[in-house]
Amino acid sequence: MINNFFSNETFRISAVIMFKIVLCIILTGAIGYNREKKGMVVGIRTHVMVGLVGLLIQITSLEYYRINGGDNDVFRLAGQYISGIGFLGAGTILKDKRSVKGLTTAASIS
Repeated sequence: MINNFFSNETFRISAVIMFKIVLCIILTGAIGYNREKKGMVVGIRTHVMVGLVGLLIQITSLEYYRINGGDNDVFRLAGQYISGIGFLGAGTILKDKRSVKGLTTAASIS
């Protein structure tokens, strides 16, 4: 019974998805930790949240494509995510009379 569970395609797909989630948390957390350690505005939580949302949108889109047999555009959700993150990044840029702040923050979010 356990062999059937581990050889099941659903288990394999679930394991790949969990691996992607853990890898996303580690990589985006490392970027966020580095910025937080330097005293920057956007830290671990924001980077992990942005990375996980992007990952989950792509996983949802690709799994929907796999289940329904290719009747949809898999890039539509990703395009909406990119435009939303662009607005989030643009909101972090501040311009004073002589200086512009937040460009690296916007770039790291985007």
